[in-house]
Amino acid sequence: MFVLHLALLSCAVTALANPPHLTPITGPFKTGVVNLPLTDYSRKDLFAPNNFRKLMVSIYYPTPEHNNNPTSYITPAVASIYEAQLNLTSGSLTTVVANSKKNALPLLVPNSKRVIFSHGGGTSRLIHTALLEDLASYGYVAISIDHPYDANAVQFPDGSVILRDPSNFTTDLLDRWYRQRLDDIYFVDGLTGDFSIICPTVQARTAALVAGHSFGGAAVAGAMIESHRFIGGFNFDGAFWNNSIAGDAVKPFFIMGGSVRIPAGDTSWDTFRAAQTGWNREAIVSGIQHFGFTDFPSLIQALGVPRTQGILDFIGTIAPDRAIQIQRTYVKDFADWRFGKGPGRIVAGPTPQFPEVSFVPPP
Repeated sequence: MFVLHLALLSCAVTALANPPHLTPITGPFKTGVVNLPLTDYSRKDLFAPNNFRKLMVSIYYPTPEHNNNPTSYITPAVASIYEAQLNLTSGSLTTVVANSKKNALPLLVPNSKRVIFSHGGGTSRLIHTALLEDLASYGYVAISIDHPYDANAVQFPDGSVILRDPSNFTTDLLDRWYRQRLDDIYFVDGLTGDFSIICPTVQARTAALVAGHSFGGAAVAGAMIESHRFIGGFNFDGAFWNNSIAGDAVKPFFIMGGSVRIPAGDTSWDTFRAAQTGWNREAIVSGIQHFGFTDFPSLIQALGVPRTQGILDFIGTIAPDRAIQIQRTYVKDFADWRFGKGPGRIVAGPTPQFPEVSFVPPP
């Protein structure tokens, strides 16, 4: 069991007069966040078979409270991995603050709806905060799941950290990661008590939309195909896997990627789209790379990191604010449409508002 125990580190950054900040939210509501450890006592962990499955989730929601005491939104364990990967100054990522107030009082918004998010393989739930807290600023309850042993590092409130399983990549390993992700999504979707504390208007099995990045995009498609309980799915730049490659999601599904598929030469998007009987679209964003569909454009800008070739290969040449705007606008437009709040004009096809986004005809 690959668990480390770290001393709890203070994440407070209020000593900085002007801490670096994620892209501001755009909706009418202020936002709160709760980082919640969960245990699914109905199943054992496939990578720690003596233990019940443990997760961390972040729940973003509307609040009447101002964020007067901003703290780091990323844990030291996750930050240190990306700092090493991108050659950033040690500790720099933990100085960045988000918009949401931790453990804030929830604002009861009539007809709040849920969006459940699954991160990419070997990444973290935390690097999609700019997208999810913006959804919350429009009245959504957005729930981001960490998938331990698949995430790069999951740090729990007691300081313990679960690292990614270090096994060599095999079909069996990927299938176990994938199976556990689907069950994580079902478990989070089915919760009542924990979420009703945060937002009493949101109960289990009310409508939920699922979205994911990379391997998480494949997982949300698989969850839709297997259960048909979600009203729509959104995949950021993820190759499909297992049952999602040729399965029918039935409900509307949107794929958004860069000009180079990950992995290069992957054809699973074509196979997936050919299998769909419901509404589906594929959009390509010019100038964006795989991690341009995360918080990293905002983080690089906030920290003033030089846009070296390594950074451009990581997030792309697109302007950081534009990368975040595209993420936010397309997911919100899709969610608004699926929840009956709007017509879905942006996801329907090309628009002059986003000339860098082109649509791929059906295969």
